[in-house]
Amino acid sequence: MPERSLEAPIPVQEKPKPVQDRPQNPARRSFLKGLAGLAGLAAIGQIPDTPRNIPAPEAENKEKVFGEPKLTIVDVDPNIPNERLVKQALGEKFILKDQLRAEFGEDYKNKWSEIGQKYPEALMYAFVEKYFTHGKDVSAVTEDIWKRIGLGNKKARLIPLQTILDQQSVKTIKDSEENPGVSVNFDPQKVIDILKDDPNQVVNMSFQVGNVDLYAVTHRQKELLGAPSEEMLLEDDEGNYYPGARSISVENNQKVYLNEKGEKVAPVSPEDYQKRQEQERGVKETLTTSTKIEGAYSKDKAKENLPKLFEVCKAYPDKLFVAAAGNEGEDLREALKQIETPTFF
Repeated sequence: MPERSLEAPIPVQEKPKPVQDRPQNPARRSFLKGLAGLAGLAAIGQIPDTPRNIPAPEAENKEKVFGEPKLTIVDVDPNIPNERLVKQALGEKFILKDQLRAEFGEDYKNKWSEIGQKYPEALMYAFVEKYFTHGKDVSAVTEDIWKRIGLGNKKARLIPLQTILDQQSVKTIKDSEENPGVSVNFDPQKVIDILKDDPNQVVNMSFQVGNVDLYAVTHRQKELLGAPSEEMLLEDDEGNYYPGARSISVENNQKVYLNEKGEKVAPVSPEDYQKRQEQERGVKETLTTSTKIEGAYSKDKAKENLPKLFEVCKAYPDKLFVAAAGNEGEDLREALKQIETPTFF
């Protein structure tokens, strides 16, 4: 059974990342910490309305009051270096970070779109750093809950999520705009298998069962060169422009735009006017890149993936699962209307 005790401090395997390189997603991080706290309380049979205000019991033996915590955390083991995990998931397609630095520079993390076009599998690095950043926090929050109520010497049981990832778990993808990406499948049967010998009653899973996708998105920003024209530019109520128009008249109850000679001026759509400006003034285009996660329970994928979460829960009816049900922008309500929802959900 793959597991690792959290009794001993976790040794540092990699140099700390510079602050600017650390993934920033406070909403997700706060949610997962709350999830871990809930799991920690469930493991001792206590789920009050305000976890931070739990009074410590007067009894000397706290375990007689709360019982022995019975919690398993399935999450990323922070003791396993990211590069090792990426190598495990990519196999022969693995590429070293040193090669990315050599080809794309020390700031290669700002060039994921460019990297993804040449080495799409290398986006697994971005996935790991963006999605797998909370395993240690989840364990720490759970143990902090127990410490607050007097069970400070108790440790959560951690089953490394890395053990279910292999070359069959990862595939390269593209979105509708041809942005490169990777799709990572958290297979329900593999989750069931790693819990086969687990003795605990509560399982915390701060990941989504099913396929989670990451895309490297290219953003094109255009800047017009030269000075803008100082001539008057008239615009109608629909947003169309009339270059060269100097006056407005009415003909058959319709506005008519006229130039200096009294001739009618045809409307120009905002898109066509922008193209004219680019041709006349020139344009400087700047490319930037960002990464985005599309969770397993997004609008287009929830109907397919939610039953996979239920599959894990059904395999162990005596366990309580505290699981991540969505990320920012995801809404399960429509999917739940379309699938058979188990009574335990």
